[in-house]
Amino acid sequence: MTPRVILKGRVYLMRQKFGQNFLSDKNIAQKIVNSANITKDDIVLEIGPGKGILTELILKKAKRVIAVEIDKDLCGYLRKKFQNEKKLKIVNNDFLKIKPYKTSLKFVSNLPFCSATAIMEKMFRCWNWESAIFTFQKEVGERILSDPGTKSYGHLTLLAWFYSIPEKLFLIKRGCFYPVPEVDSMVIKFLPKKPIKFPDVSDNFFKLVKMLFSNRRKTVLNILSLKSNIKKSKLKEILIKSGISPDSRPENISPERFLSFAIDFGELILYNKTQC
Repeated sequence: MTPRVILKGRVYLMRQKFGQNFLSDKNIAQKIVNSANITKDDIVLEIGPGKGILTELILKKAKRVIAVEIDKDLCGYLRKKFQNEKKLKIVNNDFLKIKPYKTSLKFVSNLPFCSATAIMEKMFRCWNWESAIFTFQKEVGERILSDPGTKSYGHLTLLAWFYSIPEKLFLIKRGCFYPVPEVDSMVIKFLPKKPIKFPDVSDNFFKLVKMLFSNRRKTVLNILSLKSNIKKSKLKEILIKSGISPDSRPENISPERFLSFAIDFGELILYNKTQC
């Protein structure tokens, strides 16, 4: 049955057109908002406010709140619910399609499960942000926080490491959402890192990460040998110079080693990449 909410005599149908799972536990909502350390000088951007359980609490603390909601029906519900809130701006759009604001922002969001990774990546790369409190599926959170040498260590781990300092805050049981999802969730806090000084290193870093994780079962030497025109003997020399064992696999390389490799040899490897 489609969830219904009655607000001032009007019935709003909460259809799951975009795979929403709405947070329903007010104590958890308060815990999330408290974790953001919002002050009266902060502008907060919330992605996917749903029925406004976080929005209501953020408005009590922030200078201004921008709520970006892709669902037209939910936007109508939110505009009615918060019709007297002058500090709130509701934007009916897909966050992945809107242009970044120039002002510095704090992000607080229960992210839609289906697009959480893409949203996080866009915020990292494009937005001027002070901090972010994001709720993910537990499995996604574990991948973000993984250590080298584990199965969940990969591109997502390195993406978060490159741009931020991530910290696990707490888990949320699936029963705190409606409809109840199949998995528990994890709340993670991100603080921005200072940008890497070397020009274009981010492109080299992520291209190399993607290349090396394209076949996790192979050794780094074999992967690079398949993906470039450089002789194995030369690749072996380059890897050793970077402090990377040629026989290691991608999941055993630390983020720091990936970065060093991208700075020193990224352009060389990528320039020699085969076109087939």
